[in-house]
Amino acid sequence: TTFNVSDAEQQFITKHNVKRLYLRLFDVDMSKRNLWETLSPQPIATIQFPDSANLSLVMQQVDECVPTVFITLHALKQMPWHEANDYAQKICTRILNMCSYHGFRDKVHEVQIDCDWTETTENTYFHLLDEMRYILHAQGIILSATIRLHQLRTSAPPVDRGVLMLYNTGSLKHPETKNSILSYVDAMLYLKRINYSLPLDYAFPNFGWGVWFRNKAFQAILHQQDYSDEDLYEQTDSTHYRVIKNHYNEGHWLICGDVIRKEVSEMVVVELLKHHLPFSEETSIIMYHLDENNLKNLDNHEISTFYSRPAAE
Repeated sequence: TTFNVSDAEQQFITKHNVKRLYLRLFDVDMSKRNLWETLSPQPIATIQFPDSANLSLVMQQVDECVPTVFITLHALKQMPWHEANDYAQKICTRILNMCSYHGFRDKVHEVQIDCDWTETTENTYFHLLDEMRYILHAQGIILSATIRLHQLRTSAPPVDRGVLMLYNTGSLKHPETKNSILSYVDAMLYLKRINYSLPLDYAFPNFGWGVWFRNKAFQAILHQQDYSDEDLYEQTDSTHYRVIKNHYNEGHWLICGDVIRKEVSEMVVVELLKHHLPFSEETSIIMYHLDENNLKNLDNHEISTFYSRPAAE
């Protein structure tokens, strides 16, 4: 919720000629502005820009910035269909006002909505998007939406483009999962016969984490990726570590016998999946996300390969 792009991240943008930045502005969730109000869909977790110089420098480096808003399923369920027009206007107004106030409205040619909608919320969500697209088109801005793999089998939302989220493909909390971040087998269940009615861009992961279990029950995600300390962990196979000494990790109390499954984004899987995706001249490849702790795990060749289109077969 705080915009602060480090020197290393700015160098990454410049070195790899990154021209589009997706920027989450706020979420829409059930909340209330005052204690005496009832819960209703409201903006929460709004991003802060404490360093205007930092923001200005980053915006000078890119050609466009795509403001992104996440709408929770809970908020969508509580959003009456007949009020979707009003919510669409409020969301669009808030997005554009924020961009203008912070000085990068001229970089905004697209707005993106992120929501894991369901069959029961589809009508409301699509009505909201349809109205948002109408409002934004009047401003010369297109509307895109995130598409999860399982949503490739449902109706496409009424937007101009989709971003297919090629990460978090597996069951994170299942102890038998090999890699929940990106699995070739899991993804291919949806990509074998991809025929989607929207033009798609593709977002691949560059992050990693540890998934912590106790007695095969999921406990939490650990953002730490280094478990090489042999005083604390014993490696049991290529991806699993057993805790051998009680200790704190990111505020969690880990005890002997706990298991951590280390998950990383494998570039070889990214490259394999590209060959099963349709590409056009307008297709973009998006890296999720801009974080120097993740970027330092990739060398220049891997980054160049990540952003490259698959070779013609």
